[in-house]
Amino acid sequence: MRPNAIYSKSGKGVQEASGKTSLLKREHRVVLAAIDGRATLADVAQKSGNEYDAEFQRLIIQLDKDGFIREVSSGAAAGPAAAAAKPAGKLDTAIDLDFSSLASSQKANTAPQPTRPPPPPAPRAPAVDMAAKAAAERRAKEQESALHRARKEAEEKAGAERERQRAEAEAKVRAETEAKLRVEAEKKLREETAHQARADAVAKAQELKAKLDAERKAREEAERRLEEERRAREEIERKAREEAERIRQEAEELARREAEALLRQIEEARKAREEAERRTREEMTRARQEREERASRAEERKQKQPEGPAEAPPPPPRPQPAPGSDKFADSLFADLDTFNKREEESRKQDEETERAKKEERLRKAREMEERRAREEEEQRKAEEKQLAREEEQRRAKEEEERLARENEQRERKFREEEDKRARESEERSRKAKEEAILAAKTRGDMASGDGAPQDRRAKALKRGPGVAAAYRRQERNW
Repeated sequence: MRPNAIYSKSGKGVQEASGKTSLLKREHRVVLAAIDGRATLADVAQKSGNEYDAEFQRLIIQLDKDGFIREVSSGAAAGPAAAAAKPAGKLDTAIDLDFSSLASSQKANTAPQPTRPPPPPAPRAPAVDMAAKAAAERRAKEQESALHRARKEAEEKAGAERERQRAEAEAKVRAETEAKLRVEAEKKLREETAHQARADAVAKAQELKAKLDAERKAREEAERRLEEERRAREEIERKAREEAERIRQEAEELARREAEALLRQIEEARKAREEAERRTREEMTRARQEREERASRAEERKQKQPEGPAEAPPPPPRPQPAPGSDKFADSLFADLDTFNKREEESRKQDEETERAKKEERLRKAREMEERRAREEEEQRKAEEKQLAREEEQRRAKEEEERLARENEQRERKFREEEDKRARESEERSRKAKEEAILAAKTRGDMASGDGAPQDRRAKALKRGPGVAAAYRRQERNW
């Protein structure tokens, strides 16, 4: 590998040098950035601040092998004369004018010397003046040496000027490239940070929305279930109340009808008994009156009979009661017996009726007591259900309030996390910007500092190989 070989960057190398990829180390990327398709390997080593040694050659071979660079010209070996002739061809007009002035000044210096007129033509060849020939050769050599020194100085000045201009152009291009890369890196970092922040915010918002939707659906489902249960309980309680009211009304109506029928029966029995007692009293009164009337008539007849002689005549035969009167008395006694029997039966019937009524009253009292107990039990159960429903509603309300508080706490925590992530993102962006600016400044300082070592290295090379070797040792120590 010759130092005057020329390489250029491939597409992969352009992406690596522009910062789109980061496959190489920083010092290797500096060497890759110095390869432009025009500079030789020696110039590349000088621009990148390296020595053209075996390590640099291995790096170039590795870059070529990895596909970052490709060879444009392999270079050719040239002798010292050719190397000297090549810079001479690059001299500009000003340097040529300097050579003319130098030649003119030399001619002017030699002009005052006396010159012999050319000898007249002789018919034969003139004799050779060895001293004049030697002087002419010496002057020609001196003139050639002066021209060579002037040409060399001009070449050195032109090379230094070209090196300075090239260093300035490279520094300018490097600064522009670094500024462009820095702007692109900052823009890319801002875009990535903003995209990541937006993605995080969207993901968090979607997660929170899904959680809130699930909680809302669960709350609505619980509320719907509680409402359905409440309606079912109210419907059952309403039906139970209506059924209890219907049973109570039917029982009251039945009891009322039975009581009215019983009262009618009692009233009818009382009227019948009073009517029978009235007829019996009338019959007894009539029979007593008849007996009294018969007795009074008999007493009157007895008093009306005249007193007889000393010997009373035999009493007249006692009048026999009329057949109709005995029958009436028998009928009356029969009626009395019948009445007594009827009265006894009526009394027994009344007692039986009274006992039945008493049992009925006891039964109704027991039924009323049982119904009242059932109603009280139903009322107690209804109250317990009402209390349970109120307790369930209270618990549901407390659960809803708890869920609302938890949702509020989660939303507040989410907002705090969003604010924290935003602050962290801003802090990362600020630090990245500061680091990018610091790196750009560091690269700028390195770029600006590269010119001075290159100038010192060029001056050391001009002074000689010993000075150049000492300068290289000094750089290594640095």
